[in-house]
Amino acid sequence: MEQVAEEFVRTAATWGFTVILEKTKLLAMGKWLKPKDNLPLQLDGGEIATVEDFTYLGNNITRDGEVHGKVIVRLGNTSRLLSAKDHLPSRTGS
Repeated sequence: MEQVAEEFVRTAATWGFTVILEKTKLLAMGKWLKPKDNLPLQLDGGEIATVEDFTYLGNNITRDGEVHGKVIVRLGNTSRLLSAKDHLPSRTGS
């Protein structure tokens, strides 16, 4: 898992982003996970904090994958919008 985190940091840097450990959190999701699986992750000499849940767009997402709030509706609407965009004619010659 640390190799994935290191690759994420390298990829983020190529886009001009910096990963700040104090602002970075890890939420390992899945009903098959055990509490011991949520071990601290080391990166750049520091530790990425692990959390049991977090808030995204005002909705609570938990470790077992449950979403409490309207985020599912918002993500579905976004997905439909992006899908519809692919079917629109492109503007050329403007």
